[in-house]
Amino acid sequence: MENAGTLTAFPGQATVPGVSTFPFAAGHTVTSLEVVPIVNGNVDFYNGSSGTIQVVADLLGFYAH
Repeated sequence: MENAGTLTAFPGQATVPGVSTFPFAAGHTVTSLEVVPIVNGNVDFYNGSSGTIQVVADLLGFYAH
């Protein structure tokens, strides 16, 4: 599968990290499970492709430390 871009999930209002969460290819549905810190109730997403993408995100759970 040739990469068309990357999607990065990261803590809300933080700087976009230098590593992507996962790659994707045009026209394919990709699933992934990520653990991302929630900051002030927010998580941000960065689309590392030149096109538009559709993202559906669900909160499965959380933990406090």
